[in-house]
This record gives sequence, structure tokens and C-alpha cells, in this order.
Amino acid sequence: FSSRRRHTRYISVTGVQTCALPIYPAATSCVVNRAYSYAVGRTTLAGEKAVVAYLEKGFAADNYRFPALIRRIALSDAFLAVGSAPAPAGREAKL
Repeated sequence: FSSRRRHTRYISVTGVQTCALPIYPAATSCVVNRAYSYAVGRTTLAGEKAVVAYLEKGFAADNYRFPALIRRIALSDAFLAVGSAPAPAGREAKL
């Protein structure tokens, strides 16, 4: 975090949730991007900017609660549209 509050100590997740995330939009964006990337198993694509913006707004509306963000990601159409990687040539996918 680069600002005059750089040396603030956050004692708990709640402190980060109520102090850092509302003040630092880059922190909110980072949390959402990392959570979404982890959920879909790859980096965020350029065409997913609208999805990420929607998730960021929802994260803020949910008072920066991480479980609510994960739920929002899991229920999003973008997450449901992510397919699995194709099986390597010569091998069948096992279910």
C-alpha cells in the first residue's frame, strides 16, 4: 500500500476489511482479481474486465466479506462458463 497510511498496523482481518479495502481501491481490485484467477485456474482475460468490475462492486456492497466474494464468483455466469482443459492427444479424459 503506497500512501501516508502505509505504516498502519492491522491487527485482524476485520481491520483490513474495514480500514484498508475501502481506502485502497487497488487492494480491492487485487483481492478480487486474485480470487477470480484462482477460481478459474488462470489469469484474468482482457474480455473479463466487466466481470471483474461487477465482482469488485459486489465485494464492496458485501462490506468486503471474502466468503461473499467467493460465493459471488462461484455463482457468476463467467465462472460457470469456464471449461476444463482438453485431454492431451492420445489420452481419454477420465471422469
